[in-house]
Amino acid sequence: MTPLQYGKVVARGWWLVLLGVLLGALVGWMTTDDVAPTYTSSSSILLSPTQVASATSSEAYTANLLAQGRVQSYADLADNDAVTERVIEDLDLDLTPAELASQVTATATPATTVLNLTVTDEDPEQAQVIAQGVSDRLVTLITRVERRRADGTALVRAEIESAPQLPTDSASTPPEWRNPALGAAGGLVLGLAAAVVAGRLDRRVRDDDDVVEALGAPVIGTVPPPRRRRRGAEHGDAVLASVRTVRTAVFFHHPGPGRSLSVAITSPREVPDLAEVTVALATSLVGTGHRVLLVEADLQQPRLAGLLDLDTDKTTGLAPHLEGSQDQAEVVHHHAASGLDVVPAGRASEDAADLLHSQSFGRLLADAASRYDFVLVTTPPTDAGTDAAAVAAQCDTTLVAVARRRTKLPELRATAKQLEQVGAEVVGAVVIG
Repeated sequence: MTPLQYGKVVARGWWLVLLGVLLGALVGWMTTDDVAPTYTSSSSILLSPTQVASATSSEAYTANLLAQGRVQSYADLADNDAVTERVIEDLDLDLTPAELASQVTATATPATTVLNLTVTDEDPEQAQVIAQGVSDRLVTLITRVERRRADGTALVRAEIESAPQLPTDSASTPPEWRNPALGAAGGLVLGLAAAVVAGRLDRRVRDDDDVVEALGAPVIGTVPPPRRRRRGAEHGDAVLASVRTVRTAVFFHHPGPGRSLSVAITSPREVPDLAEVTVALATSLVGTGHRVLLVEADLQQPRLAGLLDLDTDKTTGLAPHLEGSQDQAEVVHHHAASGLDVVPAGRASEDAADLLHSQSFGRLLADAASRYDFVLVTTPPTDAGTDAAAVAAQCDTTLVAVARRRTKLPELRATAKQLEQVGAEVVGAVVIG
């Protein structure tokens, strides 16, 4: 995924990010009181060069630099197992070396030979005892290391400069905002991760970019659902304006005066509002003064007759005509309210694919091309079989309807592949919803 796609995924899953932040902050706030206060006991160890009385000032200076250079090295030994294991043994502590090391901090004061040692613990007396034990063991270790010279003399000696004291100040506790802030930060990370995972798992069409990427054709219009429960003048105007945008794109593909354009209208899966949008598009074309024929080639689930209240029955329509039981003139019905000529499906047919591949269907389209400016042909969804491909292969171009948040990207890709295999041209997609 590109950064832009990740951004869109996160934007769609904003509520997961917000939820993660809120839950993280809540958990942090709830655990604030559970954080035990800690006490700190400190001591310092002085490393001084071993000098002889006759040492010159230059030799003394060099010895002091040597001691300063070794302070940091010995500070690193404060939480070493060589020290922590002995302290645990000396004090009989119920701790592991790693746990004790996490309580010990040793730092070297810059430009000095002083090593500062601090120990934290929930018990002030325990903090003092451990600090004294670590200081003693560290001094012993430093002395042993320094005496490993060949002549047995030490260049640097260590001694406790200030012994650890019993903490008398109030216990140190983290600020109240720290846990909620840390929880919110952790929740933000988890929320972002959840949004990305949810976005990658959700393969539904969300925006125009998804459609273009999967179909390989532009989005020529976005139409609000015509059958929305809360109807009103503004909603109706929005539907009509959107349909006019689609009509303009269809006009662009018309071959010119005296010729006809046939358009197959299909979808990857069933779109509940597709029939209404198709009728609105056909009616809009009639409103421009063009002759329009609407053919219902969805022989699996016919619905145009009921939608337009046509005075016909299931024995009259495209299926009976393709079977040879009716002439073409008998199956064309004029819809006075819209000015459309309509060929309803008539009845559902189990042999729909065979009928739509027949020469009779081709002849119907050829005859319609000589009589009408536009021929709109509805088909079943492409996931219902090869009916849609059979119709699209015989039409000039194809319009693909997509249901926002219902159609899935793999379905749209499968539709594009199926239409490509039969050489169908796709004028574009109409997003409904």
